[in-house]
Amino acid sequence: MAGSSSRKWRRVGVRIAVEEEEEEEKAKAPKRRLWAEVQDVEARLRVVHEKIRDLVLGMKSKDFSAGLSEEQLAAKQAMVKEEKSVWIKEYKRLSTLKLPDFSGVTEAERAAEAVRLKQEALEEGRRLINAGDDRGFRLEGLARSRVIDFDPKQGGYYHNRFCAVDFTSFDLDEESPLGPMRFTDAVYDSEGEYRRMVSEAVNILSVKIASSDVGFPIYVYGTVVVRDSVDGKCVYHFRRDSHHCQLINSENESLILTGPKRGLALLDDIYVETDLKIKDHRGQDRELSKGMLSIRGTGRTVEECEVETDSLATRLSTVVVTYAVVKRAVEATITVEVVQGVFMEKSLPTPPASRTGLCFTIVKKRLTL
Repeated sequence: MAGSSSRKWRRVGVRIAVEEEEEEEKAKAPKRRLWAEVQDVEARLRVVHEKIRDLVLGMKSKDFSAGLSEEQLAAKQAMVKEEKSVWIKEYKRLSTLKLPDFSGVTEAERAAEAVRLKQEALEEGRRLINAGDDRGFRLEGLARSRVIDFDPKQGGYYHNRFCAVDFTSFDLDEESPLGPMRFTDAVYDSEGEYRRMVSEAVNILSVKIASSDVGFPIYVYGTVVVRDSVDGKCVYHFRRDSHHCQLINSENESLILTGPKRGLALLDDIYVETDLKIKDHRGQDRELSKGMLSIRGTGRTVEECEVETDSLATRLSTVVVTYAVVKRAVEATITVEVVQGVFMEKSLPTPPASRTGLCFTIVKKRLTL
């Protein structure tokens, strides 16, 4: 048995030595590491981790020493420890490989890689489902919901939307049906009951295009949605189609937010999703921002109202979201009725290749919202 373990260790050592030589040759080659290679390294890391785990668990099992003399057991333990040290060395080597260099990846290459990853996930999900493995339903859902994505600015593979849901029953695109003033007529018997009912909340203050790979000005359209744990559905803060773009002249200008239609409760993490596009000078649609950032709510203690910022770098831009975390918030709804004023029509410049300009109405010297 000891001789068998020794031969096994030699085979492991030879295979790892060959892999090290292959890695050295790849490092010398004048090409960037592709995402497929990164996935291969991650898969090898998982295999090595499982090997180490199996060796550790095997040494702790009762069968490990069954029928062995003290001398045989000592020899077997030494062989296993030596094999484990080889796998640990390999794990460390794989863990220290350089991050992928995606410089020079074009929009077309990025999009093609995203499609490939989704197709792989879809096929693997179907395979698991056919094999009776329920994990396949989630993988298939991630692919069908277009959550799986690829972007060099996100380090390659990433999820561009909230995905902690059951994709067989939850629609990621459904707008929250809940509106404001749901508790207007609520009656509280005591201050203690009222205090138990209130919670922390988040107000989205601004969403800015902090940097643009194509410069300024840009004509922006698309959506910015926020999800809280009340129902997990879309609460729109920005929503424009390609015929009603917003003109952004610089990084100092904010998107004109038109939401939310209800308060955002910070009972759990809150998620902000961007799906923004632009029309270029040829009138072609290009993705500006596609991704998600989270506002921590789980396990959070809010001592006082705070203003925070977070950023999301994807596609052709970096988007900065500024928001306020409000302690023990109360939702307020304001209704404005304009009864008198001088109304003036004003149109913004028409975006390239668009038939319709963006129009809005202002009340001169009477009202500013």
